[in-house]
Amino acid sequence: MQCGNDSTTESLAIAHYHNSSDASMSRSNNKQEALSPKNEKLAQAFEDLAAYEFQLRGLNTGAGASYSKITSGKQAMQYRGIGEKRTLLANVAPSTELPPPLTGQQVHCVRHVVLSRRLASGWTGVDTAVQNLRRVVERTVLYGENQSAMLVGSSGSGKRAVVAKALAQLPTRSFHAVYLSGSVLGNDMEAFREIVQQLVPQQGSIVGHAAISFFNMYDLLKQLLLQKALQEHAVIFILDAFDAFVMDAKQLLVYNLLDWMQSKDVRVALVGISCNFNVLAQFEKRVKSRFSNIQVVVPRPPLKHILQ
Repeated sequence: MQCGNDSTTESLAIAHYHNSSDASMSRSNNKQEALSPKNEKLAQAFEDLAAYEFQLRGLNTGAGASYSKITSGKQAMQYRGIGEKRTLLANVAPSTELPPPLTGQQVHCVRHVVLSRRLASGWTGVDTAVQNLRRVVERTVLYGENQSAMLVGSSGSGKRAVVAKALAQLPTRSFHAVYLSGSVLGNDMEAFREIVQQLVPQQGSIVGHAAISFFNMYDLLKQLLLQKALQEHAVIFILDAFDAFVMDAKQLLVYNLLDWMQSKDVRVALVGISCNFNVLAQFEKRVKSRFSNIQVVVPRPPLKHILQ
């Protein structure tokens, strides 16, 4: 009688256990179904992350990207895309060849594209600098007034892009832009030769001859500027890294350009680009007296614009 009661009690206990486990499973299922959309997305994100880590470990240990084979049903459907990507990466043999380095021209092109895209939308500070510089250059291109201006701003503020945008907004194409970089040119003689080569490319071999003296180069360049003015074409000199051109005590290049601009027979504009806000204080007296003292400041873009 007692054994029978014990067996009956054991049977009731087992039945109660199964019922309680089924009830708990049903409650867990109901709770899982009642998850909010935010929690479901979070759970899905954790599942995807776990699958990705599993695949990555399989690739690192040489087990192969066979995750899609060991999963089945709903999991295989969910992680099929990840398995295919990992399988593709596993089948590709690692390459030890490095890409060839970029040339100087390619780096210049990439830099120009990046800066132009960064200033495509524009913000108030850049737009103001572009408008101010464009007004200065328009006096030379449209009305024949020789003007000079200094574009200053900290490194990375987009000064060169401002110059390119200002020239692109000019209403006419009757001008020739001559770009000189003080960080590349070693002395004033090289700068004069570079100017002539950009104005008259077909005379590059003659200009590059070492026997040509400074005075011959001076006369040749002056004649070219007079000829351009007769054709109603303005010449815009863009002197990048302007500090390098005024480090010499004589400052011959800047002085000669500004001295030619005192004549009405030429159409010349001079735009200097510098990171030094006090660059005008380095001018020699005769250079400072011929400069227009127009300074265009390019402010640094705000943090919100940089993070976009």
